[in-house]
Amino acid sequence: MTLSLPLVGFYGDWSAADVFDTEDEENYSLYPVRAFTNAAQLGTNPYIRTGKSGDKYNAFSYDNPLAEIDFGMLRNARKIIITVTDTANGTKYFDETWNYATKSYYSASYGQVIPAYLEQKELWDGNDKDGNALPDGTKVTFRMDAYLDDGDDTVDDSIVFDMTLDTEKPQILNADDIQASLSTENGRNYLTLKLQDNAYMAAVLFESTSGAIMGKFDVENEPGVAFEQKFDITGFVVLELSPASAMSSPSWLRTTPATRPFWT
Repeated sequence: MTLSLPLVGFYGDWSAADVFDTEDEENYSLYPVRAFTNAAQLGTNPYIRTGKSGDKYNAFSYDNPLAEIDFGMLRNARKIIITVTDTANGTKYFDETWNYATKSYYSASYGQVIPAYLEQKELWDGNDKDGNALPDGTKVTFRMDAYLDDGDDTVDDSIVFDMTLDTEKPQILNADDIQASLSTENGRNYLTLKLQDNAYMAAVLFESTSGAIMGKFDVENEPGVAFEQKFDITGFVVLELSPASAMSSPSWLRTTPATRPFWT
């Protein structure tokens, strides 16, 4: 009698396949990598959906910290080491280890893949290891290094992104002379502002005295460079508004940095 026994084996490099899913929103397998602050997805405009986005706009503040990171796990990992270091000098501000992270799975109850995620209480708070606030403009590198249970202590996959601490509010350089910056053209009212910020600005918002947003405007700026932009404010204010009364109502106008929604 001849007996046979089927065998199932693996051929290839066990460590080669990815641990983390891609951040590509069009080509992910289970769930894309997404990082969020309290206000919006990191690198996107929190005020204008079609506004500029990309890694160079990755910014956070103490009022708007890193709040959550979601990511698909394509396979189990023996451990994931999470670090935050100063991009300029390598100083380590955060170092935590997540042991035995499990693969993401589809939940019939929720009708979707359940991603792995880190909540705000598990993430870096923006301070150094002694609990001290960092200076405005500090650029840090966030890393998640995954290690497989494959017999070595080599990083097998990583999630890496940079972000910048933005705690300095934008400046309205002609705030003392708002009246002179008002104009009328073809029956429409305009306000020309001279603005400057040491980081990327998200938007300029015009608000009523009750706090209702009357208009949102995208802006193009380079950090540290002053620029002028004309805004159509027809219906927002009257041209007879005096400079004193304009500036006594701070909610009438506010410039917004990339990460902090509440500066006037």
